[in-house]
Amino acid sequence: MTEDNMRDRLILPVLIPVGALAFILFLALVMSQILLNVHPAVATAVAISVAINLLIAFSVMAAKPDGGKPLMVVLGGITALPLLFGVAAAMGLAPPEEEEHGGGGGSPAVEIEANNIQFDKNELSVPADTEFVMAFNNEDTVPHNVSILDARGSANALFRGSIFTGPETVDYQVDPIAAGEYYFQCDVHPNMNGTLTVVGESAEGESAEDEAAGGETPPGEE
Repeated sequence: MTEDNMRDRLILPVLIPVGALAFILFLALVMSQILLNVHPAVATAVAISVAINLLIAFSVMAAKPDGGKPLMVVLGGITALPLLFGVAAAMGLAPPEEEEHGGGGGSPAVEIEANNIQFDKNELSVPADTEFVMAFNNEDTVPHNVSILDARGSANALFRGSIFTGPETVDYQVDPIAAGEYYFQCDVHPNMNGTLTVVGESAEGESAEDEAAGGETPPGEE
């Protein structure tokens, strides 16, 4: 058996499938890392572009199997273009996308975590009459949320956060609340609860200022 016959009958039938499998695994790994690190809209565009380009490339190769190396180079370049765009987007070279959740714009933030079906805090404090962000980290694999009620057992919810299963963190954007003391809880597990203090201009602070002034009565009012 000649060397060419040995290559055609023994080596290539094994080498080609193994090489194709390695290429597919490499492509799947690269694509997964790209799609997980870009905005969903960009990920969809990259995935569709790669699929279309691969379909075109293999169709041309099937129609012209004797196209030679120049054709392979051109098809390889066309196929790689969407991958390069995806890599650039994943590395932050593409235009940044807007964040889906709050946390910007200078809004105050408060953090709370759910773990082992309990909150890590039973007291929270936020400024009055100011929109704020509640960063809720659900470490459990069961659904939780955070709702703000005007009082314990009340049906009047000032804010009701979306229920989701962890581990995941969601930034709730909460509208301004008047100064006062409120109640927060998980609607799925009401035993998870606490007190939310919304702090406004302190009347006690004003009294303290009066005391510091010596409690003097303005002239003419004696």
